[in-house]
Amino acid sequence: MRRFIRTYLSLLHESKQLQNRTLPLFVVGAPSGWNAQERETYARLLQEAGMQRVAVEKESRAAFLHIKESKAFDIRADHLMKRVLIIDIGSSTTDFTLVAHLEAEALEDFGQDVGAGLIDQAIFDRTLERLGNLQPAERQRFETIFAENAHIQRRCLILCRKGKEEYFSNTELYRSEDERVACSLKLRTIQPPLEFEPYLYHEEMEQVLNRPLEELAQRSWKQAFFAALQEARRKMGAQQPELVILTGGASRMGFVHTLCQEVFCDAEEIVRGAEPEFTIAKGLARIGRIDFLAHELTTAIHALGNSDELHRLLDKAIPA
Repeated sequence: MRRFIRTYLSLLHESKQLQNRTLPLFVVGAPSGWNAQERETYARLLQEAGMQRVAVEKESRAAFLHIKESKAFDIRADHLMKRVLIIDIGSSTTDFTLVAHLEAEALEDFGQDVGAGLIDQAIFDRTLERLGNLQPAERQRFETIFAENAHIQRRCLILCRKGKEEYFSNTELYRSEDERVACSLKLRTIQPPLEFEPYLYHEEMEQVLNRPLEELAQRSWKQAFFAALQEARRKMGAQQPELVILTGGASRMGFVHTLCQEVFCDAEEIVRGAEPEFTIAKGLARIGRIDFLAHELTTAIHALGNSDELHRLLDKAIPA
């Protein structure tokens, strides 16, 4: 993590997005389930890596703030005053945050980390299996290359993620194997060259989503996500949400909305913004802006309170 942050800061300096004249404020998101001590530990790690002035904020707060302040969500202001459940589906976890009368409270952790990154891994595994059935020697070459070059394996995993995102951006375009998502990675530095090509279309994606996964105790991603929704509903008891808001890039997957409708059938509305993958990042930016403006206001108040002009006015008024 320290190495990643240092590289990130170096790139910001090289591209002149950071200037040395002022100390920049970094606002970094953390999962809603993290307690105060975990967020403090994370902040220290970020400071050690070079983010001298950093604030670690709950991602649920950031998401709710952006939803409240932006026009990207077609939600009436009075609806936000009701019980709102924010479901943030990320790469590693799915966070549930219940908001009532603008007071945010994260639901306790319910055990399983259901992140959309597991879908990328399942696509990767199925690609290798298909290759093993058709060209066993090619699969063996890939496995040898992956074992010796971890960065090449990561590039292939990123390709699986991009292919998944393209598929769910418009599923109607990819109904059959002949109409599959165009995504492949040709490894030209390997001799002879190899090509990693996931096959993504309707039937194949259904196989991926219903595939038992070791990380989810042999449940499929769909089953684990549905179970997480049911557990969240159970934990809320009588305080069921009146409004459900989906955030995170994975919320673009159409079946996610369908499963939420099935579990939270009493909710008045289930919505998703136009760019759900940016909800938290934009919310964190709003938090930074609010903190910056509040700091400027505090500074101005202190300057006024310590000014000679105010002291002269007070001296004149004291006798009266």
